[in-house]
Amino acid sequence: MQRSLRLAYAAGADSTDQSLRLNVPTDLSYAEALLANRTRPVVALIPGAEWETKRWGSARFADLAKDFIGRGATVVLLGGPNEKSIASEITAAVPQVVDAIGNTIAEALSILACCDAVVGGDTGLVHCARALGRKTVMLFGPTDPRRHQLSDTEVVMTVGLDCQPCHDHGPRVHVLYFRIH
Repeated sequence: MQRSLRLAYAAGADSTDQSLRLNVPTDLSYAEALLANRTRPVVALIPGAEWETKRWGSARFADLAKDFIGRGATVVLLGGPNEKSIASEITAAVPQVVDAIGNTIAEALSILACCDAVVGGDTGLVHCARALGRKTVMLFGPTDPRRHQLSDTEVVMTVGLDCQPCHDHGPRVHVLYFRIH
């Protein structure tokens, strides 16, 4: 994180404020149309990540989506265009989810701004949700969550790897359990 902060300072950012913050987008029309007549709470699931070891798995996200929907929530899937296959696996198991994977970053930010909670791995959209002040559950595999400054609206779950933190992205293996910190 310190490396990123140094880059931000070099670009002219305030060096006294180390909080992660994004302003809520001014145009929420995409999210408002997508979520019109949907029940609250709205929970975004972000199942993808660039590195395979930062992914929890589509079956687990499908189970989580079923649980949220069973409790009356609206579940929205978010992610990049390369994660369409993950979305297909989840929507096949849980057709009630709203699939918004592959939208633009501006559209994803507008959806995140309208969400009550977000669950996902150590990936860009999850950090955007944090910066927007959304309640966030972050699933960490090989990466050390202490690299991030967390707020009281963020919950971190990590795998109990002996090597953790393995390195920036971890080996190309999947792990099966999480520990709440």
